[in-house]
Amino acid sequence: YGRWRIGLLPAARVRFKDKVLNAFLGVGLVTVLAIGIVGQEVVEEETVGAEREGLRRHLEQIEQILALRAQTGELPYRVLARTDIDSLSAVIGADVNVYKGPSLVATTRPQLVRDRLISDRMPIGAYEAVFLKGQRTAFVQENIGSFVYRAGYHALLDERGEPHFVVSIPTLPEQERIEEERTRTTAYLFGALLLLLLVVMSTAAIVADALARPVGRLRVGLEAVAKGQFEQKIPVVTRDEVGDLVRTFNEMQEQLAESRRELAQHERQLAWREMARQVAH
Repeated sequence: YGRWRIGLLPAARVRFKDKVLNAFLGVGLVTVLAIGIVGQEVVEEETVGAEREGLRRHLEQIEQILALRAQTGELPYRVLARTDIDSLSAVIGADVNVYKGPSLVATTRPQLVRDRLISDRMPIGAYEAVFLKGQRTAFVQENIGSFVYRAGYHALLDERGEPHFVVSIPTLPEQERIEEERTRTTAYLFGALLLLLLVVMSTAAIVADALARPVGRLRVGLEAVAKGQFEQKIPVVTRDEVGDLVRTFNEMQEQLAESRRELAQHERQLAWREMARQVAH
């Protein structure tokens, strides 16, 4: 951009090597950008999937604990009614919220509710999934201001198969660790992409130099021919089309040199004949 601002771009003359480097740079940047976008999406999906799997495991663990504490034929929701959720939270190692209908009836973080950082109403997405669509488990995204976290909801059914309690586990305490892991993974991804770009450009420099070297030799050879110098041959170092071109140029140079020798010899013969004619006269 700076070169363009001071009038150096577009350049009056562009080297062949620079064209090759620019082509590799363009392809490398497009490739790295595409891989970066796809990789970022994959990291995001993997993070969300890991969060959901952790929430699902905790929710299943809660129902298993309630089932173990239940008496014969007793459903888990009745056990939850007499269970201290703080002790339940300590067993599974996560915060627990309990809803009856759309209302929050118990939580291990009452201070957040009193400070109105967490609503005492079930999020509409979770309510729709559990009560309207009949899903046993739902995962929704919630936020406190600009801080985003996820929560899993699991319905405990009554004798009629209707949700009596809905147990919720938020990732709020672990969200900072989750974000750090995602940031670290993203940093590794773009670090690897930067390394890939450096490898591409290093390879491009080697390839461009290998391609430009015989072209430069051809240019020097053509300049020598233009000056009438036919003795210097260009070494053939490749077996591809460029090598064929160099070989053809050398053959053309030999033919020009031979033609020049024949012409000089013919001129000498004409000169001797003219001299002999004048002497005889």
